[in-house]
Amino acid sequence: MRTFSNLLTIASVVLSATLAGCSDRPAPGPVPVHPVIGAIKFKGKPLADALVAFIPANVAEAKPNDAGVNLTPSATGKTNAEGKFQLTTYAGNDGAAIGEYVVTVSYAGAGDSRDLLSKSTAVMNPRLPLKYADSKQSTLKATVKAGENVIPDYELN
Repeated sequence: MRTFSNLLTIASVVLSATLAGCSDRPAPGPVPVHPVIGAIKFKGKPLADALVAFIPANVAEAKPNDAGVNLTPSATGKTNAEGKFQLTTYAGNDGAAIGEYVVTVSYAGAGDSRDLLSKSTAVMNPRLPLKYADSKQSTLKATVKAGENVIPDYELN
C-alpha cells in the first residue's frame, strides 16, 4: 500500500512538471512599464497640482462600439510646485507602458491623484481650457519607449 502511495505521489509530480512546461504563453501579469517624467506649463509658468493622464491612443480614438481595443494601461501623475510630474501605472512613479498616448491635463488642486481620478476635476476646477481634459479634443501626444523617458515640456495656453 505504501509503495502504491509513493508511486502515485511521484506520478503526480512528474505530470505537474510536464504540464507546466507545455504552455508557450507567457505567465499572466502586468504589462512592463518604463519611467516617464515631464513638465506642464500654463501661459509660460509651471502648473502645480495638475492631473496628467497618458491614455493609450487606440483607446482615445476608439468609437463607442469598438470592443477589446486596449491591452495597454493608462498612466497618471500629478504635477508638483515646479510643474514636473512622474507617471504611475501600478505603483508610485513606476512609469508607463511602451506605446503612443493622448495626454490629458486637468487642474486637480490638492489631494492624491488616485483619489482625484474618481472626480470630474475639469468640471470642479475649470482653471484650464476644457479641451486639455478631454482625450477626444486634446492635441497633446506622447510616445513612451523602453528605458527612461523624458517628455518635452507641454506648453498650455
